[in-house]
Amino acid sequence: MNYLMVSKTMIRYLFALILFLIFSNCGSLNKQGIVGQLNWVTGNQMPGPDKKPVARQGVVREVHIYQLLNLNDVESEGVFIKKVNKPLVKTVVSDSNGNFKVSLPPGSYSILVKEANGLFANQFDHNNHIQPVIVKEKGFSEVTITINYEAAY
Repeated sequence: MNYLMVSKTMIRYLFALILFLIFSNCGSLNKQGIVGQLNWVTGNQMPGPDKKPVARQGVVREVHIYQLLNLNDVESEGVFIKKVNKPLVKTVVSDSNGNFKVSLPPGSYSILVKEANGLFANQFDHNNHIQPVIVKEKGFSEVTITINYEAAY
């Protein structure tokens, strides 16, 4: 009987330890990631004497996050990416104001926005990395993405 009591106690402690490890890991993951806003811009954006600037409008969109992508990692058609040759890390949906927040481990990522005709990104660095974002430990990287493929400048 004593052996059975010790076993139950050991199982409870083991279970509590497992839960602690799971939740402590989740807590550290929630301390870093990406926070951002998506803005929709369309139409003539050329300045003029009688033209007032058009306010950017937040939009609801699916945001796809990949490990850092290079132009060689994707297949494009016009301004849209049709195929990504790396696995998707996470997907999140922005709210009606275009805001989103996603927890990620530290690392380098690319952010693509899902549109009807494919995935969209319009920022590239000097190494042809697509919409690059660096997530550092215990911090949220801020990004603003302007979806402007229907705008004229």
